[in-house]
Amino acid sequence: MADIRNKIGKEKCAELLNASLEIADEIREIVLAKIISGFEVQVKSDNTVVTDVDMEVESLFRQRIHEKYPDHGIIGEEFAVENKDADFQWLIDPIDGTEEFIHHIPTYGTIIGLNYKDSPIVGMMDHPTLNARIYGAYKAGAFYNDKKILMSENKTAELLAGRERIFVPPFASFLKWSDEGNLFDRVVRSFPNIRIFHGCYAYTLAITGGAAAMVEYNVKIWDLAASQILAEEAGGAFQLIQRQPRPNGIVSYGAVFGRKEIVEKLVKLFPEMNA
Repeated sequence: MADIRNKIGKEKCAELLNASLEIADEIREIVLAKIISGFEVQVKSDNTVVTDVDMEVESLFRQRIHEKYPDHGIIGEEFAVENKDADFQWLIDPIDGTEEFIHHIPTYGTIIGLNYKDSPIVGMMDHPTLNARIYGAYKAGAFYNDKKILMSENKTAELLAGRERIFVPPFASFLKWSDEGNLFDRVVRSFPNIRIFHGCYAYTLAITGGAAAMVEYNVKIWDLAASQILAEEAGGAFQLIQRQPRPNGIVSYGAVFGRKEIVEKLVKLFPEMNA
């Protein structure tokens, strides 16, 4: 079966990727300036924190998409879905890791993704304080600060064979909606060389070779907006292990991504998700 994304073409994908990078440059300027000038913090109704930087970044992003692609849809963390039936859907997490941002921990970042008829075609994760950016597009490869990423060229993978490092979210992530702690236990027992680390910088490391794979669980759609296209374009794999409707219209997602052979092993630890 032909991939529906082939209808778009390389030139269009390159154009859309460049658009996302231009917006990301503007966003980085805002974020770095706010770190110096200061920002306001509030607690949202779901008891998570948000800053005026989150709001300003997502507002700018939406404005730029309206200007460049007025018929495209937008899904973001801070504002309502726009044009939900459009073939092209942009996704943004303006500051992924807001608590890290607040505490000046540099692993926060901006996540941008673009889907065409639910298939990812563009992805970007930017870490302003670290001056690090990972980005890619369908059939165009994945890049880390302009250097092409190829998971097959990770020489340390051979040295760690049999004791691969796996990133997993905190145990509490598996208890968010119901007690699914057994899933965490399965991963730890099968891959004991784990690191408790999640969020966009963990995603970047899983794609660039800092870990063999990443397990994420009970997150929102914008958290994973860039991971699939980046992992696949880097020569790795991405597999959803959770897509679960929750109260109040919320949908929680889980995924495994990284080196293909490790992703295949990890996915087998979630048989309920693949029945």
